[in-house]
This record gives sequence, structure tokens and C-alpha cells, in this order.
Amino acid sequence: MEWVEPFYTQKARWLHALGMPHDVLAHDRARTTMLQRLCGPAPQRILDLGCGDGGTAAALADAGYDVVAVELSPFRAERARALAALKRPGTMTVRAGDFFAVALAGRFDVVCCWDGFGVGTDADLRRLLARIADEWLTLGGSVLLDVFNPLAWSRRAGDVRRFDSIGVTVTYAFDPVSCRFSEHCRPDDAAVAPIMQSVRCYTPADVQLLLEPVGLSIGKLLVNGDTVDWQADIDRGNTRGAWWEVTEYLVQLVRTTSG
Repeated sequence: MEWVEPFYTQKARWLHALGMPHDVLAHDRARTTMLQRLCGPAPQRILDLGCGDGGTAAALADAGYDVVAVELSPFRAERARALAALKRPGTMTVRAGDFFAVALAGRFDVVCCWDGFGVGTDADLRRLLARIADEWLTLGGSVLLDVFNPLAWSRRAGDVRRFDSIGVTVTYAFDPVSCRFSEHCRPDDAAVAPIMQSVRCYTPADVQLLLEPVGLSIGKLLVNGDTVDWQADIDRGNTRGAWWEVTEYLVQLVRTTSG
């Protein structure tokens, strides 16, 4: 997965060059509200895997949680540390490293992976889930995963978006055999190399199969913030249409073994 660090670092550099505010934003607060709703209020210990620039980890620390944030990109990890340096009601510690390999002390009440689950193969992700269940998650704890939705991404195949502000053209593709979407970013500046990401998408049934060997199970499934009774053999009403539109949905996993 040699593309991962250069891709996320370059995207962060483009946003940084635009002067995008480096702070806690509305979507970071929304994630915090969702975590409080699903997992309860602080104090709790939170692990944020793939924390990016640290906005959501900082929002969680603002709500009184004690957060350990892990980020692969050194550029983004440094930006996250700038937020961690500010005094907050809770705590925020940033670790730079690969969360498939990083060593962390203690267990966590909640493990989060926002907008990043699907990087790697099924075997990679099952290995990550096993680490979460065996090493990091408390018994009775929760895992919150943003999962990429293949129905929506398959509809985006062939779309081209132009970002004049940073001089980049983005083309989306979808491979129905591997069930992966890809995002190809081509900068106008020939001195800057194109970048690409390839991410595995999962239906809820696929997630359930991925979980079978690792001691985790699906607790709740949310689409646009609404809980879906995804196992019921009934007409799912308004959520059916949403499945074709949302690019990702939230899965709450619970630990089913004592480890």
C-alpha cells in the first residue's frame, strides 16, 4: 500500500495551501455528537485511527474524552499535534505511524475509524479488526467505522470533477469485481506527480462476513444518522433510497468475546 501516505499527505498539502482553517469543524462536532449518542458521554478512553489533521480527535477532547490519535502521514500528524497542544477539557495524544503495526498501551472504550476503513485488502482489514478486538477494545466497548458504500460509488464511476482552486482534476472509477472505488487526482502542475487511492467498499452483509473470525459483531447500522434494521426481511422504507446515494454509512461494532 505504498500509495497511502503520499496520497493523504498531498491532499492535505493542497488544502493547507488553500488556507483552509485548521480547527475543529462542523463535521468534527457532528461525529462527536454521534459518538456520545451511541457510546455514552465522557469520561471514556478513545482511539482515533487515521485521525488526519486531528479535528475530530480535538472535538472529542473538547467533550471531555481522553483521545489517542494515530496518523500515518507525518505532515498530517504534525498538524494534529498543533491541535493537541491546546488546552482542552479532555486529553489528546497524537502518534505518527501505521495503525496496522503501531504499538499502543492499554485498552479503549471506543475505537474509531472515520472515513478511512477500506484501505488495504480484506486480509489487511480483518487483521486490523482482530487487533482492535484482541489488543485495544475493552469488553463491552464499541468500534465506530465509516464504511464505503458500493452502491453509491458504482454510480460515480466515470465522474470527473474539476477543482480550479488547487488546479486538480479528479476522476472516479469503480471495479465491480474487487468492489473497490478509485480516485485519480491529476494536477495541472507537471512537476507534481498524480496521486490515486483505491478503497474497498462493503455492503452490510460483506461487513458481517469480514467480522466472523475476529470476535466482533454489528451492533447498529446508521445511514444519514438514522438507525437501519438491516437484518429485517421487510421493506425498509425511506432508507432504501438512501442506500443508492450515501457514499458511506456508519457501523457500530461490539466485542463478542472476552479476548
